[in-house]
Amino acid sequence: MSSNSEDYDALSFLGELESRFGGKITFRTFASFYADNSGIVRDHGVFLYVIDGVFRFQDFKPENSILGIPVKRKSDYVKFESSFSAQDVRTLRIVRRKAAENFCMGYKAFEKIKEASLLTRILSETVLEIGLENGSFLYFRFMDRTVEKMITQANSLANRV
Repeated sequence: MSSNSEDYDALSFLGELESRFGGKITFRTFASFYADNSGIVRDHGVFLYVIDGVFRFQDFKPENSILGIPVKRKSDYVKFESSFSAQDVRTLRIVRRKAAENFCMGYKAFEKIKEASLLTRILSETVLEIGLENGSFLYFRFMDRTVEKMITQANSLANRV
């Protein structure tokens, strides 16, 4: 159960984001995994939100704990923030997380990453691959396909104009 203080902190954080980017957050979710082809891999996930049609995301310093007990460890954590517009999305596909991670870490060629078959989607952990016009590839693990559908819808509307 969350306390009033935690609720206030969350609302304050969201308000700061809206003020910083000059718009209202119309959607927000959490991705339990993020990676991109610049070599960034975040196993602890990222917070993704939409302001004025721009998908923005950032990570948070992971909490180090053992069995729920906080543990102090030396950390070289560097905050990561980025964004993309749905109109900049060139491709969307579902791929195996391990293949995406190996590609992002430079161990696997992009051409070796195959779209996940139905069987692979059932038996393996998969991620959403987002290919951007600038040649970047972003990989997210979401609980459902809402973000994928939002990007597809925004792209189809943009193509009609």
